[in-house]
Amino acid sequence: MRQEEFDRLLANLDDLSAGQKTIVRKAIDEQQDLEKVVFIIESRFLEHPVCPRCQSNNVKRWGRASNLQRFRCYSCGKTFNPLTGTPLAHLRNKDRWLTMASALKQGLPLRRTADECEVSLPTAFRWRHRFLKAASLDKPESSTALPKQTKSTSLSPSRGATASPGPHGIVVSEAPGSPSYWIFPVQSIGDMAAEEVVRTLVETEKVFAFGPRSPGRRRLRSGDWICFYASRKGVIAHAQAASLPSWL
Repeated sequence: MRQEEFDRLLANLDDLSAGQKTIVRKAIDEQQDLEKVVFIIESRFLEHPVCPRCQSNNVKRWGRASNLQRFRCYSCGKTFNPLTGTPLAHLRNKDRWLTMASALKQGLPLRRTADECEVSLPTAFRWRHRFLKAASLDKPESSTALPKQTKSTSLSPSRGATASPGPHGIVVSEAPGSPSYWIFPVQSIGDMAAEEVVRTLVETEKVFAFGPRSPGRRRLRSGDWICFYASRKGVIAHAQAASLPSWL
């Protein structure tokens, strides 16, 4: 921006309403957060600049796109940015990533995280999975099985639903006065395997969601046990319901 344009902008600030000034302030804050995120991403890549496809270090700068520096590999000819081939590739709204990182550090629940980042619940779920996956790349893999007594759910229908009971609302056994044992199928979501879906929702978020028309939803009670199974893998985890189903 030229100096005369900047001077006109400053002169017009007094004419803005309180609401408009809030919008301008928020836009400036978001731009600053975006610049911080871009600086962190590019600085870390430039410490060890290698092509994510052929691992060659014969790379040169090749313009910018989506606010990130792009590079070209002179060994394989491919172009890429510092996030190519990482769990954070193709994620948008980088100006909110610092807020997401702060929410993870504080251990905020998923809905609070979505509110803080001003994104939808599915987006917050996907971001959390990608951020945690990126942070764990250099760590040894842990077991996907849930602890025996993981306290899960307020089971919540509709929004954020990822699984539902089988066509008959399967109950393995049900004796008067004793907990019921349910079997729930779980599917993968995008690049997230079924085991990761269960671990993120039940073990981390302490919640399991199913649809409002799922058979047997009215019969599930606090203290019931749930076995989660994936197609061609069988039972992959189990947990105990800590509360009655409720709406989000």
